[in-house]
Amino acid sequence: MPKPKIEVGYKKGFYMQTPDEKFKMRLRLGFQPRLTYLNRDKDVVTEPMKTESNAYFKFRRLRLIFDGHAWKDYKYLIQVQLEPNQEVNVHDAAVWYGRYKFLQPWVGRGKVAYGLEFWQSGFKLNFVERSIFSGETDKHWPGVNADFRGPSGSATRGVGNKRYNTAGFNLYRSQGFMLMGDLDLWAPRNLRYWAGIWNGPCSRGIDDMNDAEFLYTGRLVFAPFPNGGPNNSELSMQGDYNYHTGWPMFYMLGSLFTNKDKNRSNRPGTNTPETYDTANHGFDLAAVFKWHGFSLQTEWARETYTEFRPNTFIAGQFGQGHRTAHREAWYVAAGQFIIPKKLEAVFRYAYANRVKDADNPYTWSYLATNANQTNYLVPVRDGNQIVNAREGILREYTVGLNYYRFGHNQKFQVDYSRLIRDFYGAGDQNDNRFRATAYWLF
Repeated sequence: MPKPKIEVGYKKGFYMQTPDEKFKMRLRLGFQPRLTYLNRDKDVVTEPMKTESNAYFKFRRLRLIFDGHAWKDYKYLIQVQLEPNQEVNVHDAAVWYGRYKFLQPWVGRGKVAYGLEFWQSGFKLNFVERSIFSGETDKHWPGVNADFRGPSGSATRGVGNKRYNTAGFNLYRSQGFMLMGDLDLWAPRNLRYWAGIWNGPCSRGIDDMNDAEFLYTGRLVFAPFPNGGPNNSELSMQGDYNYHTGWPMFYMLGSLFTNKDKNRSNRPGTNTPETYDTANHGFDLAAVFKWHGFSLQTEWARETYTEFRPNTFIAGQFGQGHRTAHREAWYVAAGQFIIPKKLEAVFRYAYANRVKDADNPYTWSYLATNANQTNYLVPVRDGNQIVNAREGILREYTVGLNYYRFGHNQKFQVDYSRLIRDFYGAGDQNDNRFRATAYWLF
């Protein structure tokens, strides 16, 4: 009997491949329905419908994923977003040459190689969702005039991708080119690197002809132990589902980025438009430890944003010609398997200071809904009176329980969060959140 020209089967996804395995394509479907109940603090006095408690179902993720290789050495990934509350969108579309592990050119669209938590797959989290560090919240928490969401509904770009970012500490996705690889110094993958050039943070496929500037990123992973560092699957996975024994899985990660752009808005205090340069740069440090079902992950990030406006002068603050603002965040997350590879308990604390220069009215203007700088003030009930308060620190305390039926491909998760928003000049905003979700990836 002649051999079939195409082999079809199922192995962690439906696949087709040629008999010589030079060409292969795998198709997977990913589902994540979620139930959320958010009990809001009634002392925050804004529009009633934005402060009342609410409960709702949603498809947090609904994805169609293609991956595989061509001529053996060319690997590819295409991921299509199908969530009903979002536009149909190609999240990822990339090709890279994987013949030499120490040097792999990559081109296309995908997650910008920066940081850790957002880089980790949404289908391989050991929490219901990522933390406020990455801007992942529900119903635009923490509230009016200070949403994590950008104009397109993304949780990644605050007021806009060319202005001060009040959203998550990640660069989301973009189009670009990068070099990546593994350097086996004394153990497999104990030094990994990524160096990329991108259109910009949170950019889609449209042309941007404002200037010739790009976003530049660099990232290193260092794993000092003799068992080496994480492979791609391990790097994108939270928790110790792989149940490492012997030497622990331990690695440290460092990232940096720099980005320049142009913006156009009215000169402060006037109706005269002007074009000016902007610069944004940041740093990110992370560490991961996994051993015998226990996992510990922590990450810290800081960003600086500067506008170079030749006609601006703010006495006693920034000097003539530029205005600068900062923000930073960090989290620590731990997990422990009660029943190996089946039942896991998790805890997380996250901290975000999106307006680190709290006495700086320039920074606060970027939380405003428009150019009127009174709109960023939030009415808060403080005792028997209502005062206009400014946001201080955001905090998240989360505990959860995970049941893995078939690893990360089929699991069920619940968690409870205490979400706190500090105010300057008023008491805290305290919200309570319960979530339950299921994952199917097949």
